[in-house]
Amino acid sequence: MQKPRSKQRMKSRRACGFAWVACAIMCLPSSGFADELTKSSERATQTKTSASTSLKIRAQENAIPTRINVRDAVDLQIEGALFLDVREPEEFNTWHVPGSTLIPVGELKQRMAEISADKGRVITIICHSGVRSATAQALLQEAGFSRAASIEGGIVAWDKEGLPVMKNKNVHP
Repeated sequence: MQKPRSKQRMKSRRACGFAWVACAIMCLPSSGFADELTKSSERATQTKTSASTSLKIRAQENAIPTRINVRDAVDLQIEGALFLDVREPEEFNTWHVPGSTLIPVGELKQRMAEISADKGRVITIICHSGVRSATAQALLQEAGFSRAASIEGGIVAWDKEGLPVMKNKNVHP
């Protein structure tokens, strides 16, 4: 009958196993592990680049997705998209994306005339977490703004990515 192994001994064997795998990956490139990891990393980079390029091409062709991530929103803002913030004024005054225009979602139907000149322009819509911006995107779509996109995750995702926000130093979000 075998004695049960101690937890310390099992941890030691597990650590040794991880060290061996790491060594195999780094020290034995002919094993194929290192080549496959490199190829996988390159494919991921190419996919991200081609997705961004694809978004730019679709934006030029007047077709953009209804929901976009913050990185795509940055690209579109750089290319001249209207950045529409649909939160309440108190939220906007606390923190907002530089260059954004505030029209709360509850006032959007009544204030569409303010952005009617932008009907053919790409419009990126942001709120706190992405719910109100999706509602605003649907309202704009119904009104003929076919190039409007909601930013997934809202300003929370924007800030989490380390993108620029204007913050009121006296109020914390």
